[in-house]
Amino acid sequence: MLRRVLLAGFSICLLVLACGFSETASGQNQAVSGRYCWIDAATGKPYRTHHEPRGSRVTIDSNGKVVPGDVSIDPSDPTHAFNKKTGQNLHQNPDGTWIDSATGEPYPTDDLPAGSTVTTDSNGEVVPGDVSIDPSDPTHAFNKKTGQNLVRVPCPPPQPKAPTTPPSIQKDKND
Repeated sequence: MLRRVLLAGFSICLLVLACGFSETASGQNQAVSGRYCWIDAATGKPYRTHHEPRGSRVTIDSNGKVVPGDVSIDPSDPTHAFNKKTGQNLHQNPDGTWIDSATGEPYPTDDLPAGSTVTTDSNGEVVPGDVSIDPSDPTHAFNKKTGQNLVRVPCPPPQPKAPTTPPSIQKDKND
């Protein structure tokens, strides 16, 4: 068991070094700044990650009461949100980061493993997710349904899209 844990830890270190700290020729860090993703600790494979604007999570207070966040994500368009406390309109970039729609400034993002959010059912009863983030170490989580241990790592850079070239037009020799 110890050997397996050490191997998983070593694999994660290699993944972080390979993805999070690789540099381009200009010396810029390729990892998406401030953005994190979740991986399976045993396999190193990506685990589905939700990038949510900070303040949008529903939480539970000490009395077990559901406390909605100040930010509400538009249910008809989950790439837009509104912060009722600050009056900010937000939108999500294709890379998952959130920005203030009016200023273009980055907005803090929570990068959460899928299944970690608390929801309510049709009766208003609290329904916790299957994934719990370790409160003493928020870079680790556990999925009680699948038994997976998860680790938060810097997201790898987005893959560049292959350039599309228009079809070439061949001229006739007689032109």
